[in-house]
Amino acid sequence: MNQTCKKPAFQGFIPCTGVFIAIFLTLTLSAVAQIDSLKRVVQSNAPDTTRVKALDDLCYSYLSINPDSSIILGKQAAALADKIHFMKGAAQSRSDLGLAYFYTGDLEKAIGVWEEGAAIREKLNDKSGVASLNIKIGAAWFKLGNYEKSLAAQMRALKMYEELKTGIGVAQALNNVAAVFEMQKQYNKAREYYLKAVAIHNKSKDSVMAAQVLINIGNVHYRENHFDSAAWYWRKALRKMPPGKVPQYESIAYNNLAEHLTVTGKYDSALLLINRAIALRKATSDYQGLTSSMSNLGRIYSLQKKYALAEKTYSAALDSAKAKNLKIEESKIRLNLYQLYEKTGDFRNALTNYVHYKAIEDSLSNERSRKNLDELLVTYETDKKEQQIAVQHAELASQRILLGRTYLIIGALTIIVGLLVIIFLLARGRFRRKQQLAENEKQLAVREAFIDATIRSQENERKRFAQDLHDGMGQLISSLRLMVSQLDKNSSVEDKLSIADRSDKILNDMHTEIRSIAFNLMPQTLIQRGLLPALQEMALRVNQTGKIVVTVSGYEIPERLHEVYEISLYRIIQEWINNVIKYAHATKIEVQLVGHEEEISITVEDNGNGFDTGTLENSNGNGWKNIKSRVNLVKGEVEVDSAPGHKGTSMIIRIPLHVANAEMRAQAQQIS
Repeated sequence: MNQTCKKPAFQGFIPCTGVFIAIFLTLTLSAVAQIDSLKRVVQSNAPDTTRVKALDDLCYSYLSINPDSSIILGKQAAALADKIHFMKGAAQSRSDLGLAYFYTGDLEKAIGVWEEGAAIREKLNDKSGVASLNIKIGAAWFKLGNYEKSLAAQMRALKMYEELKTGIGVAQALNNVAAVFEMQKQYNKAREYYLKAVAIHNKSKDSVMAAQVLINIGNVHYRENHFDSAAWYWRKALRKMPPGKVPQYESIAYNNLAEHLTVTGKYDSALLLINRAIALRKATSDYQGLTSSMSNLGRIYSLQKKYALAEKTYSAALDSAKAKNLKIEESKIRLNLYQLYEKTGDFRNALTNYVHYKAIEDSLSNERSRKNLDELLVTYETDKKEQQIAVQHAELASQRILLGRTYLIIGALTIIVGLLVIIFLLARGRFRRKQQLAENEKQLAVREAFIDATIRSQENERKRFAQDLHDGMGQLISSLRLMVSQLDKNSSVEDKLSIADRSDKILNDMHTEIRSIAFNLMPQTLIQRGLLPALQEMALRVNQTGKIVVTVSGYEIPERLHEVYEISLYRIIQEWINNVIKYAHATKIEVQLVGHEEEISITVEDNGNGFDTGTLENSNGNGWKNIKSRVNLVKGEVEVDSAPGHKGTSMIIRIPLHVANAEMRAQAQQIS
């Protein structure tokens, strides 16, 4: 009896920031457990077709255990299948043999056997199998740096999967097409295809594959120097992945986050993450990804001025890249070695590595290749439109036939149709009126909710202000009154001086209390200097409690915004920080303001307990309602990312910059 292993779909290639490009195979534990029984099937008198399947399953099972044995078994399976004219077995054995070659870095042989397998599957009219092999072929060409052939193969796969309406296949092909454009620095096209892929995965609730594409979207942001946005996507990808279930993808996210920390100068944290990535890649026998991680580790050592250790690490990574013909990794390592030798004064080795680096880069990024990529994309889009036009022509022809038949009975139906039209118009008018009334009621309810939230917020502010005056100022005034009442004509000079001294201390406390109340009502720093200094002052006050550390940073944001924007954003962040301190049990809060070309983004992250974000909308409190009301006031958007059982919560606010600038210009015109 033949025992087969379940083989997961080949996921293609996953580009990573900088030098990090990897391909991963997911092997099931059951495949390893069945090796002995499969060997018994091969050595038995079972039918030849059963033995072919057993040899093929052994080939796949040995991929991560002994790749050389995997190649031998794959060849035996293909040879036996050819001998008995077992075409299905011949195609499948070549698919897995190609994986074995790919796994050992022999990419050209992998392409050869995959092309043979695709030809056999075409004869079997197995379109899904042909598409799957084209995904693999495109991945191998990508690794070899031939983006033109890689894109051609991925486009063939995409077209077939679209015809078959196979969502997961379409998503894989879209991801890989995007990867080619990413490596060609055509980031807008790359982002377009990545977003299409992640939409499909989200629709099918495949969180693991969605996490993979989120990693790639983060890579695009990283290449565009939007480092914080990139890190946000990578962390989000890690949160989507079940811990320990997909180490191949976890290693990519850790790898890329380590690169981000390296760029920002946080070398110790970067070392922690890159070593975690290296451990995962060793555990999964991902030698190609390990090459990239070793290169990244060498870069960290170089930045720490541990030059001997950096050179040793780079050299090991370079030997691995050359052995596996990994042009992209070799290019990055050569550039890193050039920079290292230049720092240490070894100009001869620096020049040698720079010459190699330029030669590889020129071969990967020549203008002719980019032009051919665009032509292939146009060809794909044109074929797709021609298919749509053909479908439309067929539909029109069918409609003409139906219309001809309709003319035969149109006379008898004219009166009925007229009556139906009148009834329809009356019903539609009534429906529109009801719809408009419902819309008006909805808008009124939303407006009333905002007004109610604002009034409640103001009432709470008044109550807090009154309580502060009563509890703080009231007690101090009572103390001062009691102190002064002790003075009389018979008091000694020493008593009077003592009472005066204690009264002065109480007056100082009253002054401090008044300043604190005034800051809570409206910080003068916010009015005089703007949003960022006011937030930094608020962080300083919170940090003085010693219970939590709040940091505030800003990058390329306007010095001043319209006062409505500054006050609203200040109150939103103040409200959120107060809630974090009260409920999340956090020890650290990071507030970051970043200005982009078209918007201002504000990120508030903490390391406290996560929660179900759905509870925000159903909460009876006014905190979230106040935040939503103020965000709507400045035409912005707010998003909260958290989950029960996970550490850390992020709130991201996006404000359109052109709206804020328009408000500032209007304010300036009123002043002038």
